[in-house]
Amino acid sequence: MVNLKLALSAAVLLLTIVPTVLAQTSTSSSTPKKETLKERFETRKATLQERLDQRKENIASRTAALKSRLAKFKDQKRAQRVEKFNENLNKINENRTNAFLRFINTMSDILAKVETRVGNASGDTTAAQAAIADAKAKIAEAKIAVENQSAKDYNVNVTTEGKVKTNAKAAFDSLRQDLQATKTTLTETKQAVAKAIQTAASTLGENNGQ
Repeated sequence: MVNLKLALSAAVLLLTIVPTVLAQTSTSSSTPKKETLKERFETRKATLQERLDQRKENIASRTAALKSRLAKFKDQKRAQRVEKFNENLNKINENRTNAFLRFINTMSDILAKVETRVGNASGDTTAAQAAIADAKAKIAEAKIAVENQSAKDYNVNVTTEGKVKTNAKAAFDSLRQDLQATKTTLTETKQAVAKAIQTAASTLGENNGQ
């Protein structure tokens, strides 16, 4: 597994040692593409917001149902612990997915700088461009995975007071497994960005040596 710290260091090195060249000029043909990308972004943003709103409603509804069940517990201290545990499940998911999104944004920023250097370079940059395209695809895939995860809600499905511990564990295991699956996607993204950095550094180094 490629170390993130090494990847970030490579990015800094790449941006430092590669000489600055003329910036790419924008063309009129790129405008429609930018507009299309913006429209897609706005559509995805609206869809995600709808899902998040629905998630809030689901959490509120399920929390109310849980409180109703817990009110019937003989052991009310246990009931309070279960209620608190239930609240924490969705807080954990929110905190982790927010951290995941920050990570994706960092990877995206790094890749954008690498792409600029490669785009401004002379010589054959085919390998670097291919690695960058792959990293972009991984970033897009990871972002969708995180957005999907952020829209999920978790709730302890209490069957009986005697089985509440088992019910709570089932809810936590579900959250843990989902977060792990999302994290796997982020790991693949990190590896793809690191590969793009390494390929770009190699390509630009070879071109500068010509």
